[in-house]
Amino acid sequence: MTGSRGPASGPVTSGSMPGGAIVASRRWPLVILAGVAAGVHIWKVPPFVAEISERFGTSLVDAGFLMGVLQLAGVVGGLAVGFFAEYLGFRRCMLAGLAVLSVASIGGAFAAEFWMLLVLRGVESVGFLLAIVAGPGVIRSIAPPAQRSLASGAWGSYMGLAAFGTLTVTALLAGLATKEGTWIVAGALTAVVAVAVLLWVPADRPRSTRSDVSIRDSLSRTVRARGVWVCGLVFMFYAATWMAVLGFLPTILGDAGADPGLANLLSGIASGANVLGNVSAAVLLQRGASARLLLSIGAAVMAVSSFCIFALELPTGGQFAAVLVFSAVAGLIPGTLFPLVLGVMPTGGSSTTAVGILMQCTNAGLFFGPPVLAALTTATGNWSSSWWFTVALAAMALLLAQFLGVKRYGYRLGGAN
Repeated sequence: MTGSRGPASGPVTSGSMPGGAIVASRRWPLVILAGVAAGVHIWKVPPFVAEISERFGTSLVDAGFLMGVLQLAGVVGGLAVGFFAEYLGFRRCMLAGLAVLSVASIGGAFAAEFWMLLVLRGVESVGFLLAIVAGPGVIRSIAPPAQRSLASGAWGSYMGLAAFGTLTVTALLAGLATKEGTWIVAGALTAVVAVAVLLWVPADRPRSTRSDVSIRDSLSRTVRARGVWVCGLVFMFYAATWMAVLGFLPTILGDAGADPGLANLLSGIASGANVLGNVSAAVLLQRGASARLLLSIGAAVMAVSSFCIFALELPTGGQFAAVLVFSAVAGLIPGTLFPLVLGVMPTGGSSTTAVGILMQCTNAGLFFGPPVLAALTTATGNWSSSWWFTVALAAMALLLAQFLGVKRYGYRLGGAN
């Protein structure tokens, strides 16, 4: 099947103020900030795995599910939310998601039982999905055409930025930061970002400008697009690998003898390294680099470096260096896939639905990666037995990436084939 990059669902409007659209086009970084605010709710768990386990009497596998459950809504409803956002509007969908995250996070600070915390994490998963699915649509609506590949690729950095900020701050506040305080602060910051989006990102265009028939046709075209699903599967295997390694990195380094504060700081630095790959992919795509090549490099390095992390039993310094390489080069994958999924989308397709499919697959990976790695480690008694799991996932991403060539789909990214 051959396709070309479909149009966005349409530009947002900025009211009657002259030049408002030009001003709005410079505000796409604020949308990325909203993605970072949503991502913080994933990374507020890893620094407090030990505290949560001690307080609620939970196991390492339970901690894995607590991390992964934030993706639960995306596992079962990513595509449905894509449909929903097409009708509701990108900005409204993002605002709804940020509001849900804020309320559920503050509520989670007062959870007296582990099951309550788990349920509220499930509620957070709905908010996270609403915000993240809408993000690329908002960006494509307000970013100038010449910057769309750059802006879409930069969107992929939200997870790395969230991890870096959350883990670094909790490390610097070691001994002061608590689970309750972190949940409250995360909820409050999300609310502040939601207000900023409400004030500075222009409203969605009127619902009446598109007929129900037109929307249903674009949704149908997108769901049938094989290239969109291949992108989703590549993202799934990437996400499962990256979250499995980085999500438990504070615990892995702690088991190796690192001070908890230092383990969180190093984990934040390693997670932040992922942004280097995201930004590099955005810039390289803008300059005409091969999307398939960038995906292949990212997946291959993930396989090799994760083998070094787990199988070679390196000293802490060497293990951390391998994690840095793993995270930084792996960042090429999300930085490539966000613009690419819109590139392989058929003409007349729905950008929000394409991203919904991408996020449904991604959340599946984020959901099963940490618990499976934790189960393997618990069963064998050490982390070194986990290498085959991460290598196998990265190898699947590498294999699937070979089906995303320009000749097959005819996409154009950054102005070059």
